[in-house]
Amino acid sequence: MKSNIRERVSNYIDFFFFFIELTIFVLILFELGSSVTRLEYDLGITVSGFVVFELIIHFLLDPHPKGYIRNHWRQFLVAAAMLYITYQFRRVVPRQEDPAVIKLFSMMFLASLLALLFIKFVIQTERLRQIFRSFRVNPAQAIVVSFSTIIVFGSFLLYLPYSRPNETEFRYIDALFTSTSAVCVTGLIVVDTGTAFSTIGHIFLMLLIQAGGLGIMTIAAFIQVSLGSQMSLSGRFSTASLLDQGDLRNLFTIIRAIVLITFTYEAIGTLFFIPYFLGQFDSGLTAIFYSLFHAISAFCNAGFSLYAESFMHARANFWVNFVLIWLIVSGGLGFTVLRNLARRTVYQRKVRVTVQTRIVLITTLFFIIYGALNFYFLERNYILRNMRPREQFLASLFQSVTTRTAGFNTVDTASLRPVTLFMMSMLMFIGASPGSTGGGIKTTTFFILVLSIITILRDQRFNTIFKRRIPFQVVNRAFAILFAAISFIILGTLLLGYSQNFMFMQIYFETVSAFGTVGLSTGITPELSDFGKIVIMVCMFVGRIGPLTMVLAIRNMQGTKLVTYPEERIMVG
Repeated sequence: MKSNIRERVSNYIDFFFFFIELTIFVLILFELGSSVTRLEYDLGITVSGFVVFELIIHFLLDPHPKGYIRNHWRQFLVAAAMLYITYQFRRVVPRQEDPAVIKLFSMMFLASLLALLFIKFVIQTERLRQIFRSFRVNPAQAIVVSFSTIIVFGSFLLYLPYSRPNETEFRYIDALFTSTSAVCVTGLIVVDTGTAFSTIGHIFLMLLIQAGGLGIMTIAAFIQVSLGSQMSLSGRFSTASLLDQGDLRNLFTIIRAIVLITFTYEAIGTLFFIPYFLGQFDSGLTAIFYSLFHAISAFCNAGFSLYAESFMHARANFWVNFVLIWLIVSGGLGFTVLRNLARRTVYQRKVRVTVQTRIVLITTLFFIIYGALNFYFLERNYILRNMRPREQFLASLFQSVTTRTAGFNTVDTASLRPVTLFMMSMLMFIGASPGSTGGGIKTTTFFILVLSIITILRDQRFNTIFKRRIPFQVVNRAFAILFAAISFIILGTLLLGYSQNFMFMQIYFETVSAFGTVGLSTGITPELSDFGKIVIMVCMFVGRIGPLTMVLAIRNMQGTKLVTYPEERIMVG
């Protein structure tokens, strides 16, 4: 028993030190190419102390200290080398007066520490594998860890000096916010995407959007399957949970179909965009890149645009509106629905149109029409007043579609009436469909909730639709999602209200937009304090993985109780 506790403590200590050392390693690496500041120097000194302190802790905790030294002599050698380099650096540099020489010695010192730290990571590879295997995580926790990892990694990429133009001021929290928004396919920004990042930064951002839209576990599973490797059972459960799939037998086929569908839609969208962007730029390569970036951003419902005003300049362009709407709606339908429709088209009546596909298509069409009509009647005498009928139609239709977690805009959102913002917030709260790249509580959840209320009013026992009965577990899950979503939005709104000096509708709209991973804003995002940015980042993260998934990841999974207690009625209402 004591040995198990000691081993568990040792695992947590190793994991903690590895995380700290890896963070310092990345920070120094990414800043080394531009300049050497006091921060990197202090981090370089700190990492030496961390490595030595780690060895001392393990030496004291190990029941056989001599055996520990004998088995880990390579780590001790690396620590000794770090201490020697640090000592020599602190002894030699103060004697130098030339700034260029000091900078050269500083870069050599940091580069040497990075090389030794990398060697240490290689030595500890097997130990790290043992640590990760010892952590038992449920599918919900695996989803949280995968998205958290890619967000942190993406923030480092965006913080690279090569990811932004020369002499551009950029704080790390802004890089973290942008990475979170990209991976969570939201589109809220604190800096202008087109000017704050270089071409390399735009490529990193595009890759993060793609990873967030598909899910890093889906991409990893696809690579594994393509290389002929086998996934572990826990990996299958985690990937199936992310994709909302219950069939593990056909999981690999579904993953291949998802990747094929995604790349096909994005490739077609890129080809559709090219004629428009060729008229915007003299360079063909620039036009192709802009087409690819916006095609990926639209299909993944990310809402990132390389234009500061999004697509307001193309409000009257029917072709651009059509391509964006087609990509946004397709990405929001969900991979399960797209696959079902594709198989139905190929195999005709041999493949049944599922109940989920019918519900998704009905609710999607309803909310697009509902949103467009409401937007038109609410804004026809205001923001739409000076537009031609064609522009009014396109603007109303596009704002209805983009609230389905897309985030692009063709009108100034900050100029909309409060009642219009409230109507749009309802559409953002419902969001896209399950298994899609969008957020919100999902269209099927809303449909099940309405169906349950109708069933109660009709005093019926079961929820039935299209001659199919909906399981009680699905109904309970829908109500749990609704409660969790409302709770997170209330909490986020209150936290922003306490810390930010904005109007209530602006704060509420921002919170719902973040939770629904929409990306529409009244313009307050860049003006948020650091605490406000953290609140919005949490809202985006919870909205992307799902509020119920977040709750399941936090709590410990309990086994199903096989005990049935006597029933007793309680007065409600």
